[in-house]
Amino acid sequence: MALRLTKTTKVVFALTIVLLSGALGYLIWRVNQKETVAPQESQAGGGAGACCVPVSEGGPGCVAGFTCQPISCNADEGGIPASDCTGEDSDPDYCCGAGYRCRILPYDGVTVTCVNPTTHTCHVISGYTCVADEPDEPPVEGDCQDTICEWPQVVMSGTNDPESEPVCRCESCTGVDPADPWSCSGNPPSCTPGGCPSGYTDCGDSTNHESGGGCAKSSVSCVAHHPDCNNPTYVFRYCKPATETNVCDSGAWVTRPTGTYTVGTAIPYSLTAQDSNGIDKASITSKLCTGSVALCTSGQSITPTTTGTTSPITISGTLTNLAVGTYTITFSWADSLGAVGSNCTLTTTFTLVEEESPGLNIVKSAVESCIDEGTDNPKSELIYTITVTNTGSGIGNVSQIEDVLDSKILSASIVPTDITSPGQYSNGKILWSFSPALSIPAGSSQVYSYKLLIEKANFGDYNNTVTLTPVTGDTIQATAEITADCLIEIPATGLFDTTLGRIATGILLLILGVLVYNVPNSMFVVDREKKREMYMAGFEKKVANR
Repeated sequence: MALRLTKTTKVVFALTIVLLSGALGYLIWRVNQKETVAPQESQAGGGAGACCVPVSEGGPGCVAGFTCQPISCNADEGGIPASDCTGEDSDPDYCCGAGYRCRILPYDGVTVTCVNPTTHTCHVISGYTCVADEPDEPPVEGDCQDTICEWPQVVMSGTNDPESEPVCRCESCTGVDPADPWSCSGNPPSCTPGGCPSGYTDCGDSTNHESGGGCAKSSVSCVAHHPDCNNPTYVFRYCKPATETNVCDSGAWVTRPTGTYTVGTAIPYSLTAQDSNGIDKASITSKLCTGSVALCTSGQSITPTTTGTTSPITISGTLTNLAVGTYTITFSWADSLGAVGSNCTLTTTFTLVEEESPGLNIVKSAVESCIDEGTDNPKSELIYTITVTNTGSGIGNVSQIEDVLDSKILSASIVPTDITSPGQYSNGKILWSFSPALSIPAGSSQVYSYKLLIEKANFGDYNNTVTLTPVTGDTIQATAEITADCLIEIPATGLFDTTLGRIATGILLLILGVLVYNVPNSMFVVDREKKREMYMAGFEKKVANR
């Protein structure tokens, strides 16, 4: 009987064959796959016959009377040695590879998923097993493997009631006492946990850390095992957040009194106080001492003006009515957290002297320098120099210098250049204004200058007058006169434009002079007698004809 397959039947038949083939292949793969089995609770505890991690590798080893000995473990088939748990699979059986488990450091017997490679590590679970030292003797301790105690207490197993089942608890090891079921024969070997993480200060470990003060148990620890029962005891590192020492940041002078002043001079001062934590405005102190000292701390209090709320704060004022002598002023403050120090202290020393007789004098000069001279469009550069000299025995104080320029400067719209600071030009005048006053010591000079560029069309005389105004006394004047007259090119004549033409013309004039000088006088002068005879003969002839 022939089987007729429709189009739909063919598709269903083909899909069935594909599914059956896939299922068969999966079954074949699973049959040949190496089986891994997670340890049971009894095994994880490290008891007799359980899988174990040796103490040398950070594990608990085995209970007393048993030794952790290696068994056959094929690490090449997916297993990896103790390392970071970096697998992407969250299954603890496989993220470290077959035959290994991911455990928290330090070893605590807890199996975890692979989520933190810095605190988790891979441990073999089928590479070692607990083998009895004396095969016929059962284990005597080890029931407290999962109890965690902190040094100096250790894990103990016992009970005060012989009828009761042993319990696990943390006790201090005080030596073996037959009457004390919680006694032990010795402490675990010592261990030192690693240091605190970055940003934290070490308070010590479990045995010696300071109490309180922000110290807390850190995750950094090490584990020691009791020599009797091999139960773990942990030593923790205690840490606290590191705090930076607060210091006062800075202060700076804006106007610092220094040097020498004459009696009666008002002495201004100003400074700024700054700190990243802010300034305690109420802590600002200002002291004035007589004499030169490193710091003025017990002198006269002065009352400056303070501007600002926290930071920066400006401290300013003016010292007046001080007698002759040397003075020191000191300003100090604290930041908002109470820090003080040299960064929050500013000191300066200055001296007041009797006013001596200054001898201020002012001289003004002008020098011309021609530009493009001998051309059709030369320019005259006038350089003016003003020299102020103190020929007296005291300090000369100048409030301003004013130079009034020639009126042609305005009419020709000429603007001075290269004016010595702090001079400013405006409307035909240059003004040097000094605040505070310009102090010129005896025997010293100050020089100020500027330039004027004069075009050909504005050549002529220029007269400028400068006036010096001292702080005290009469004004002093000086005048400078100069003519701007650079040479201008002479128009050409044609014949005498070149040197050759001039030489040829000279030779011709010389030859002509020689010729004229050597011509005989007979060629130009008629003999007077002969001319007279001829005149008389002509006259007689005219008379005879009449």
